Amino acid sequence: MQRIVWWILLIGIARYSSAASDDWELVNSGTNIEASSLAGNNRSPAVTVEEPDLSEDEVENILENIGFHSYENSDEATNVRLANAEDSRILQYQKYYRLPQTGELDRATKISLKRPKCGVSDLVLQGGDFKWNKRYLTYYVASTPSEVAPNTVKKLLRDAFQQWSNVTLLDFNESKNAKADIKILFEDQQVQTGKRSQETTSQDATFSHASYPEKGVIRFNTKYYFRMKNEDEFLHTAMHEIGHALGLGHSSSRASIMYPFLDSRFTDLPQVDIEAIQLKYGKRFQTRSIPEFCTLANYDAVVSTARGLMFVAGKYYYHIHSNYSIGQPTLLSDMWPGIPDSVDAAVTIDAETFFFKSDQVWSFKYESLQPGYPRKIRNTFPGLPNNLDAVAYDRKHVYAFRNDLYWRYNPEKKAVDHTEEVSAFDIPTRIDAALFEKSRDRLYFYKDTDWYFYSFNTTETEKHDTPKYNCQQYE
Repeated sequence: MQRIVWWILLIGIARYSSAASDDWELVNSGTNIEASSLAGNNRSPAVTVEEPDLSEDEVENILENIGFHSYENSDEATNVRLANAEDSRILQYQKYYRLPQTGELDRATKISLKRPKCGVSDLVLQGGDFKWNKRYLTYYVASTPSEVAPNTVKKLLRDAFQQWSNVTLLDFNESKNAKADIKILFEDQQVQTGKRSQETTSQDATFSHASYPEKGVIRFNTKYYFRMKNEDEFLHTAMHEIGHALGLGHSSSRASIMYPFLDSRFTDLPQVDIEAIQLKYGKRFQTRSIPEFCTLANYDAVVSTARGLMFVAGKYYYHIHSNYSIGQPTLLSDMWPGIPDSVDAAVTIDAETFFFKSDQVWSFKYESLQPGYPRKIRNTFPGLPNNLDAVAYDRKHVYAFRNDLYWRYNPEKKAVDHTEEVSAFDIPTRIDAALFEKSRDRLYFYKDTDWYFYSFNTTETEKHDTPKYNCQQYE
């Protein structure tokens, strides 16, 4: 059942910075309070903050919105409901956020209530384990702020998702399909709460909401997050909200990205959050150092695109230029945002490049992931198996290779019209990659460091031990 959790960002008079420790020092100074903190290795300057003017009714509304619910339904006075017992909501709030436990609406508590804050209930995940039951997740950016270039916003979102992907087995792909797993919106202060439209009660407050797995909606307050053009602050917030979309609740530790107060200090996931998310989704294996092209023992795919010939190995591709010079290893996601960090095979059919991995296929046109992808291979190429070794296209048929067999697929009929052993091409089994060369009407096959050329004209195969590309230096 879908669990929708409401967020509230309380924009205070002053901004505070997150700290890497759990200590928060409040110093009374006449009618002002001075707050200082440390974040990583950066010291935030002390900020003198006037005591917020908060009525008890306003405090009750704030506490109700962020999950500190009233335990009494009587018509007693507000102050009795707020602070009348040892487990009063004020005291609960002070305990959770490690404030002085006075049980009263004092200065420190008022300042804490007015700080920018995520309003997901702090107890909503207790007793439940919400998570996605798949590795590959898509997200759809439904809107972007008018004041900021869409590419800038999307890059920050991509970086935020990548932080979680780097340490788990999850892969995130931006999609143009509004039915993606996670939907991202940028809005002004008024949003729908489900029962009615909530208008903010002050200029600094705004409502937003998000959903836990397996439904995801992330909303950003456009006015706040980009009013100061602070990209680090937005990145921090995006990482926090994605954490909720992946099933993480709030943390009372200020060393966590999931600490409810949203500030601009964490641009990398803290260790405590890495450990928390890995408990849900597993740990991604450590990647090796980036290999140079001429040291590669094999390739995952070889594909010809409008930009040129690309060799794929692991999470990197190598661009072979027309003069046979070799480009620097580059992340696949830099060329094709949304692609998984490794692939089984790849092929370009007309202007569309397909990447295959396991039982799924990704389609890109001009480096843009097409709507509805990734899809199951069987739905896009009926009759082709999963876990392919290599794929090639000769302008008439798609040749798919796995183990000791190959399948010939007819794109017009959308069906396999021939299956045979790979020995028909006089090549070894379990090849690494394949490519069709139109000018010579032949298929290239790659197996470890050996290359095979099959000519459709002569129906003969030649074996070459040494690559023809320049392996002396990068361009």
